[in-house]
Amino acid sequence: MLAALGLAAPAAAQSAVRVGYSDLNLQSPNGAKVMLARLDAAAPRACGPAPKARDRARATVYGACVNETVGGAVAALGAPLVTAAYGGAVATDIAAAGGLR
Repeated sequence: MLAALGLAAPAAAQSAVRVGYSDLNLQSPNGAKVMLARLDAAAPRACGPAPKARDRARATVYGACVNETVGGAVAALGAPLVTAAYGGAVATDIAAAGGLR
């Protein structure tokens, strides 16, 4: 049996991407981390080509698309350890950016 999750991308996304996980144990921390890495890798493909860095408006929309795509996929998956790993990634990103303002 093939287990796959279709990334349900927001309106800014250009295509759907299937992410397989039948080889992963989502009830293990390592399996959850690998799944999150797969989702992180697939989201940019769903959102289309990245804009040039100097096009700040499009870069902002693209970044939001990627973030919403991963967040939506994590929620749809409904795997607690993947959700926890995603929450940790978000907290790390916020801390790296200097915290909430």
